[in-house]
Amino acid sequence: MVETHQVVLVVNEAWEPVEWTPPDGIKCAKVRVCLDPARRASMNDITIIGLDLAKNVFQIHGAGPDGRVALRKKLSRGRLLEFFAKLPICIVAMEACASAYYWGREISKVDHNVRLIIPACVKPFVKPQKNDAAHAEAIAEAVSRPTMRFCQRQEQGLIHGVQGSRPSASSSSSGIC
Repeated sequence: MVETHQVVLVVNEAWEPVEWTPPDGIKCAKVRVCLDPARRASMNDITIIGLDLAKNVFQIHGAGPDGRVALRKKLSRGRLLEFFAKLPICIVAMEACASAYYWGREISKVDHNVRLIIPACVKPFVKPQKNDAAHAEAIAEAVSRPTMRFCQRQEQGLIHGVQGSRPSASSSSSGIC
């Protein structure tokens, strides 16, 4: 006697079940193949990256154009730039801090659009869990808001130019011979 098993194969939007009978003498397990339309976005779908900076391990949260989570990843300091070099061009957001200016310059060298957010503006988006992943997600959420305020990125040459233009104490101005 041949047992009939129902196998659901998703071939179109209708989600119609397809009946399948195994060959004689073969018993097989029930198989259910579904291509979920609510699938996670792929690496090519990422438009926004929220980056939580730390000393050694950075947390990354990537989102697609519809806000759906496409990526959650921890990266070490040495692998961060390698990761962004392989990623399609997108918006990379991080909280403004001392190291954010450095990483902003480095990440923008591989053509990503870097945005630095004032830390006080990220705080309303942080969920009750206090961890790096939740913070990276909050940064990605904050940067997607149209009214978000951003910090200006400091260029290294500009910083040195300001330092060089300050009046220095010379012997003629101080009266010391």
